[in-house]
Amino acid sequence: MFYILFVTLFLFVSNNPVMAEEAAGTETFQGVISSTEGIPNYLIVNEKQILLSNKVEVKDHKEKEIELSDLKVGKWVYLVTERRAAGIMALKIYLLPKKIKDREKHEYRFMKMEEEPEE
Repeated sequence: MFYILFVTLFLFVSNNPVMAEEAAGTETFQGVISSTEGIPNYLIVNEKQILLSNKVEVKDHKEKEIELSDLKVGKWVYLVTERRAAGIMALKIYLLPKKIKDREKHEYRFMKMEEEPEE
């Protein structure tokens, strides 16, 4: 029994470098803002705390700069984030008019740009 647990744990840990490589880069996702009480330090999106720096870029879906105060509970956002020791840090936040389906992403230049693999 202990042997099976050890082998399972070893296999999980040995696969972790792939996860670490993903975490080292940027991640993008959409979500609903569930709390803005922590602004200017953080906000809650999809029940995750997203840290905010004073350098975070905040824009609307047309890529026009907006203020953090324009982010409201219940609104959809598209985030470009990076994992740091302190947690998930937002690099860019785009305020969306709604949830964007995969087939609609081509209509939003920033999504196409952020999600294209680097060559």
